[in-house]
Amino acid sequence: MTMFRRGTASAMVGRGDSLVPQMAAYRDLSDPAEVPWLPYVMYFHRRDCRSPVVNTDRLGFRLTSWRDSVISPATAHTAAASVRVLAGSSTVFGVGATGDGACISSRLSTPEEESPWLNFGGRGYSATQELLLFLLNRHLLPPVRDIVIMSGANDLILTGLKSSLDSEYGSFFSCGEYYATMEEAKPRHRNGRGTRRSSRHLSARPPVTTAGDEPDRSAEDRVRRTTEQIARNLDNWLPLADASGARLSYVLQPVASWIRDRPPWEEQLLFDDSNRRNAFEQRLFEAVEHQSAGKMLSDAIAEECGKRDIRLIDMNEKMKSSIGPDQWVFIDRVHLNDDGYRTVSQIMTDAM
Repeated sequence: MTMFRRGTASAMVGRGDSLVPQMAAYRDLSDPAEVPWLPYVMYFHRRDCRSPVVNTDRLGFRLTSWRDSVISPATAHTAAASVRVLAGSSTVFGVGATGDGACISSRLSTPEEESPWLNFGGRGYSATQELLLFLLNRHLLPPVRDIVIMSGANDLILTGLKSSLDSEYGSFFSCGEYYATMEEAKPRHRNGRGTRRSSRHLSARPPVTTAGDEPDRSAEDRVRRTTEQIARNLDNWLPLADASGARLSYVLQPVASWIRDRPPWEEQLLFDDSNRRNAFEQRLFEAVEHQSAGKMLSDAIAEECGKRDIRLIDMNEKMKSSIGPDQWVFIDRVHLNDDGYRTVSQIMTDAM
């Protein structure tokens, strides 16, 4: 989900932290005082990050383990003759994994694989940001054989924001802070060109998104809006894939509450922690957290993928028959532990 939270990383702890000590590294990676802001995609990961848990290249992409070495978009052109791209948000990035080698891209990049998988996951990214990230870095890559997009949840969550934070181009996490900052700059420009403004106007701050601002949209309306945004971006992905001779596939990412009604105790403890830390996000998700919403979104995306001859894998349906009722695989509602990422990777291997 979102990348940014107010306060220091060390203050954001909970009762479930002893179950997932690796999450301290992810909180450090997403420290709002350190996250770089970039053109077009707004934000990305810290560059050249080094830790036992998570490592990034000179551009901020997470490293993929392959053949006793590592590969990333920054090094792919010299490391492999061809590659496969796994695009998406934080689940693709691998939040919750205990190391780079436990992420999906690394698990898919077996030593026998001639075309390794590159991790194009962007934490907190919408479908549009996922597309732009690939577009901005496509020139770095050797020939691409496959493009797999694993996504869906962030766009659905973002439809819960108030309409003033939405637009024809969709929304993104931290957009409230972005729009507020841009509005603050306008009076300075007006004043600089001699337009008279009162001191009250100059000091006024536009409202920032707070809990309770989200519109009263039905689950059906939010699924429709999400599907429209995803379909529009698929139409832009297709010519990029065709130009590389790559096959395009879409994976509806796994969401804990779309897979089973009763999580094991480890997951419940971690979900409760997550709700306390991210109460606003949880409110955005409440209307669409049930399996009926996930099935509605899956059916809608299946229709759009069918129109475009894009292979679809609903990871939620696949995982229902791949995990036991008491098997702990999630560390929050959209991120997995090592066992969860192993399961997802095996399902993708079998399906592809």
